[in-house]
Order: sequence, then structure tokens, then C-alpha cells
Amino acid sequence: MNAKYYQQAFEHLTNALKLNSTLLAKIEETKQYHSHILTLLGRCYMEGGNANDALKLLEKSLAMNKAILGEEDFSNCSIHSIMARVYIKKKMYKEAIQHLSTVWEFCEVKFGMKSKETARVFLELADAHDKNKEHEGAIEFQKRAFDTFKELEDTDPDELVQMAVKLGEMYINAGNIDAAISAMRNVSILFNSAGRESVFRCTRKRC
Repeated sequence: MNAKYYQQAFEHLTNALKLNSTLLAKIEETKQYHSHILTLLGRCYMEGGNANDALKLLEKSLAMNKAILGEEDFSNCSIHSIMARVYIKKKMYKEAIQHLSTVWEFCEVKFGMKSKETARVFLELADAHDKNKEHEGAIEFQKRAFDTFKELEDTDPDELVQMAVKLGEMYINAGNIDAAISAMRNVSILFNSAGRESVFRCTRKRC
């Protein structure tokens, strides 16, 4: 699946699901495998463009996983994350935001608020709000992500610049030109190498 050979992945996963189904009544551990296979199949359908069947499989996977491991088990997080991606493909952004909010809760409990994992969810929430034309929410989560990554020692500076550029674009979409220029100016102060400065100049022209 990582190599984007989705048809081959689908065939292997379908066979795995059939084989695992024959063991469900005999071996308790196979229930957990079943949920995992359903999740992978759901992702496979999503990548292949079949969002409706993807959601059906993921809903089954989530229900089974919760029944086996409980509502609060972190393994539910990855299923919610994939479901959010499916809803975004379906342009059902409010539903995507609901699932991403659950992912946020899981990540905050496991990794903490000031973690890379949680900040990544902030970026996804910002994108979902942005796609739904909810400018205030998009800016809030993009800024949270930017501020968090800025404090982390291993953050790629170029990635941080791109986050700030996106934040500036969100301010532009919201009609706040002064805030957009300020966002770009802050980045230029932090990262003034030639390549990064060119990003700043390009965005400043748009402002």
C-alpha cells in the first residue's frame, strides 16, 4: 500500500480478511487482527477513490476495536484519523473535524499538548477548517501548530517557514492583511537565508 499498488494491496487484504474470518470463533486474538485488517482495507478503498465503502469498513473496524479494547484505547486514534481523511475526500468537513478533534484528544493524553504529534493534528484541523471556509478556526489551529513547532528543537526550519506562509495565506483569506504581513515578517526575521527569504518576498507580494 505504501508503494501505491492499491489493487494488489486490496487483493492481499481481502484474502487475509477471509482467512481471519474462519478463525474468529476459535481464537480470541484474531478479533484484534480482524479490526486491523478492516482498517487497512478501509484505507485501501480510500486511496483507490471509493470513499463510501471505505467509511463502511472503517466504521466496522472502529466498532470492533472499541468492543475489544475499549473506548479510550489509543489504537482507536488511527482509525479516527483515516476516517477524517475519508470525510475530507468527500468534502464533509464538519464530520472530518469531529474525528480530528477526537484524534487531538488522544494525542494530547498520550504525547502532551506541546508535542510534534499533537501539532500535526493541529495542522490537519487547520486544513479542514480552511477547506470549510471557517477562517477563524483555521487560523487558530495553524497558529497553534506553528507556535508548537517553533518551540521544538528538531523542527525543520523550512517546514516551519511553510507553516507560516500558510498562516499568512489564511489571514489573507480572512481579510486580515496586516496580520498576514506580520506573519511573514516574523518568519523573515527568524530565517533570513536566501532560499527562505525568497519565500517571504513571494508571499509579501501577494499581500
